[in-house]
Formats: sequence, structure tokens, C-alpha cells
Amino acid sequence: MKKLVVILIVILLGIFLLNAIQTRVRATIHADQTMGLVFGLCDEAFQKFTDAEWSLLYRRCGEKDILNATRLIELWGSLLRVATASGKIINER
Repeated sequence: MKKLVVILIVILLGIFLLNAIQTRVRATIHADQTMGLVFGLCDEAFQKFTDAEWSLLYRRCGEKDILNATRLIELWGSLLRVATASGKIINER
């Protein structure tokens, strides 16, 4: 019985700590950081980067993250084009 109580306390403490950590992480996200804004800022920065800045970014983030981010920006553009075209089709109806 004592083991069960100890295990239960440890589990509850772990859940409490996880919730506290997640709350702290959420606090750093600002309401104006929408996907469109973040993609736009990232795309704009990518277009203005010099070779030295690219190499610094590769060192800090890694090639895989940068390739994924670049692909996500391309996919975001595709999503916007599809959303715009489908909206026009509905309006023409």
C-alpha cells in the first residue's frame, strides 16, 4: 500500500512539473506570431541572407531543419494559392 501511495505521489508530481514547464513555454509565444507572419518573416530573411549569414544559420540550426523550413515555406505558398483559387471558384458560383 505504501508503494502505491509513493508511486501515485511521484506520478502526480511529474504531471504537475510537466504542466508547469508547458505553461512557461507557452508564455514566450506572442499572439501576433501567426503562421503567415512567421513564414513571411522567415522567407524575407532567407531572401536577404548573405553567404556568411547562411553558413551561420546552418551551424546554429542544422541542414535538416533549414531544408524542412524552406519546404514548409513553399508548401505555405501552395496552400495560399489553393485557398485563393477555391475562394474565387466559390465566388463565381
